[in-house]
Amino acid sequence: MADVPISRQVAEIERELALRRRVYPKWVESGRLGDIDAQTQIAEMEAALKTLQWVERNGPAIKVLAAQLKAGNRQIG
Repeated sequence: MADVPISRQVAEIERELALRRRVYPKWVESGRLGDIDAQTQIAEMEAALKTLQWVERNGPAIKVLAAQLKAGNRQIG
């Protein structure tokens, strides 16, 4: 499987969140999904989005840190 760039992952989570926000109210109303479950699943997806956005913003620093750790540099910073 090919690596998926962070920007594409963020876009996919945003798309999924929009879908859930549109569909879940209908599912809750019909009894297909409980209200608490719907709220929880959306909150979990929002948390995943925030994590990916943080990784996207801090990618360059993360790569530098990873290279330093790989090189055995324990004096990081």
